[in-house]
Amino acid sequence: MAGIVAPQAIQRLIHPPTVEGGPVIIVAIAGVAVNIVATMVLARASRSSLNIVGAFKQGPTQLYGFIGTVIVGVIIVTTGFVRADAIASLIVALMADAAFELLRDSGWILLGGAPKDLNLDQLHST
Repeated sequence: MAGIVAPQAIQRLIHPPTVEGGPVIIVAIAGVAVNIVATMVLARASRSSLNIVGAFKQGPTQLYGFIGTVIVGVIIVTTGFVRADAIASLIVALMADAAFELLRDSGWILLGGAPKDLNLDQLHST
């Protein structure tokens, strides 16, 4: 996703489109609310599943993105600086490292790797 967002953001920095700050703020506030509720629900779920762990880790990343989008909307409404939208998109694209950890862990499992908390030396000695 970051590979798609970053080039688009650069294009928007060079040729900024018209961005309406009001709708940006409204959608972002809705996103903040949904992410808070989802994080609360996931916080009560069992963390033994990689799917739950991944969703729980992704929640805060999305929440930060939506909070940043609210700030961008306010900047656009108050100053008219529409390039703030592209700058925020670049920052969100830099959050790709949050997805990397999940991709690494799931890849390890798919390739048949032992769980991290398993001591292989101890297992071989028994």
